[in-house]
Order: sequence, then C-alpha cells, then structure tokens
Amino acid sequence: MKIKHFLLATSIAAIAVLGGCAPVDENASAPEQIQPITKWNTFRQAFLEEYFQVNPTFAVYQGKHEFDGQLPDWSKPGLWYQIKSRQEAIAEAQALHDRNWGESDKFERDYLIASLQGELFWLVEADGPHKNPAYYLGALDPNVYIARPYANSETRMKAFIAYAKNVPLAAEQITANLQLPLPETFLKLGQAGFGGFADYYSGDAKRAFADVDNAELQTEFDLVAATAATAMHALSDYIGSVPATPDGFALGAEKFSKMVASTEGVDIPLAELKAIGMADLQRNQQALAAACADFAPDASIVDCMAKMVANKPA
Repeated sequence: MKIKHFLLATSIAAIAVLGGCAPVDENASAPEQIQPITKWNTFRQAFLEEYFQVNPTFAVYQGKHEFDGQLPDWSKPGLWYQIKSRQEAIAEAQALHDRNWGESDKFERDYLIASLQGELFWLVEADGPHKNPAYYLGALDPNVYIARPYANSETRMKAFIAYAKNVPLAAEQITANLQLPLPETFLKLGQAGFGGFADYYSGDAKRAFADVDNAELQTEFDLVAATAATAMHALSDYIGSVPATPDGFALGAEKFSKMVASTEGVDIPLAELKAIGMADLQRNQQALAAACADFAPDASIVDCMAKMVANKPA
C-alpha cells in the first residue's frame, strides 16, 4: 500500500509539473513558465494551492519549502477535510467544460480525477487512517531534509527541528485514529516504521547535521529529536499493546474490485481479471522454464534463477 500511495502522489506531482509547479533547484535561475488563462488552468492552480495546504509534506517534496516542517492534520476534522476536499475537487473538475481546451487539458483533468478517486479509495473504502499504519509512514518520513540538498545544512536543520516539534501531536492523532488490534503484518510494519523513525532522529539525522557550527541550534535539535523519538516509541508501543490478529489485512473481493477500478481504472469482473493474471503468470513461468533449460539444463528453476542473478553484469 505504501507503493500505491507513492504512485498516487506521483500522479498529482505530474499535474503540478504540467501546471508549471515542478520542483526546482532553488539556486538555479530560469524563465518563469507563462500559462494561458483558461478555465482548466485557473482551476488547476487553485487546486494545487489547496492540495499543498492539506498535504504539506507532499508540497515539500515538490520544492515548496514554505511548508518545511509541517505535517498533515490527522485529527478527526482533519481527516474529514482530506476526504471533503478531494470529493469537491473531483466534482468541480468533472463540471469543467471549455470548448477552447486542447487535448492536453482534457487529459490533465481526467488524470487528476482518476488520481483523486484512487486516493479516496484508500481514505474511505480501505479506511487507511484507522486500519493501516502505512497510511502515515510516508508523510512522517523526514528524509527530504536530510538527503535533498535544497538549501544549506543549517537551513535544513531548522526545517527538521520544525518537523520534530510537530511529531508529538502527530503521534497523538495517529494513536487516536488506529483501531486495535491490528493484523500481524500491519503491526510489524507499524512498529518497524514508527520505531525506526525514533532511532533515525538521534542517529542518521543527527549525524547529517554534525557540520552545522551552531551550538544553540545543536542543543535545540537534541531536545526536540529526543521528544519526537519518545513520541514515536510510545506510538510503537501502543499499537503493540494489544496482541495482533493473524488476519484482517485482506480487502476482500468486493473492495479489491473497487480498488482496481478506483486506482487503475480497471472495471472488468474479478473472475475475468484473475483469469487474465493466471494466464500471464503461466506464460511467464513457461518462458522462465525455457530460459533455464538453455542456461542451466540440469538445475532446478530456483537454482537456475540464482545462477542468473550471480552471472548478471554489474
């Protein structure tokens, strides 16, 4: 599911790029893109501004560093607005018609609608905020301040400090949202993620800013990182406070059908989709067996694949 979130975010990022809001090198100079004034461009710009406000961590990754340090509002009203804002954007986009539109405008609109419908599936149908820790892990990841040199170390260190100050409230909201017990697979992922962040704050993150020659800032970093780590450890302990269930992670046939329709635009019956997948799997298995018969005729399929990997050019 984390991969799916990434793909959906990537699709919104593509809309931002097409709309002239692509991530930029803040140190580079380039002519500003001038967009023609159309109903779609006006809507798109307003949508992006709203989307960045609701999803500030996504905005940061798009180069909007005025949102540095901010985290989404995961309170009950905040989650309600996450849903409402997407539903309203879809309705407004569907109602837009302009005889002067080009094909690219129509494509962007349809692309945006499909992307938001996919996001709504994970918010509403799958109920990610209440059932799956993975819903939060991407937005909580502060790696952008560490690994992306968009500014000098001191500036990024200040951004990380602002982020760390917001972590305890986020942890409280997540604690209030997640419904226990979690399925075993979700619990393992959540504890690895939340606990991993706690270790990261005082470990790799601290080392990343070791060259910042500002004793006051270093002291503040240590304090807020420790508080944030405590909050993440408490969250990890909380979700493990009730024994996990061996099942409960599966969407089920009905929701799975809705998932592929909402996130991939595939609306064929599930039985037909399974048949297509099984046929493709069989075709690939046959191709692999044929390749292994030539490459390592006396080896099992597993041993053959291991040999293929070992002999793969670096």
